Amino acid sequence: MKNTNYLKISLTDISSEKGAIYLTGNFNGWKPADNRYQLIPLNENHYVIELPLNLIPDGKLDYKYTRGYRDWE
Repeated sequence: MKNTNYLKISLTDISSEKGAIYLTGNFNGWKPADNRYQLIPLNENHYVIELPLNLIPDGKLDYKYTRGYRDWE
């Protein structure tokens, strides 16, 4: 069985907007609503995701949080 290491990323969201939050970046082709990278809510304002390190190209992670909108507004 292969061991995979993860990078744990957490977010505190204090915005008034509600709904799903996604992580997008160089690891998924900058797809803003990729369900595989939807953050998991821990409580009302705190979210977390674990990203496998083997997905990060060349050891450099570029990312943004999104609400899943495709127009980047």
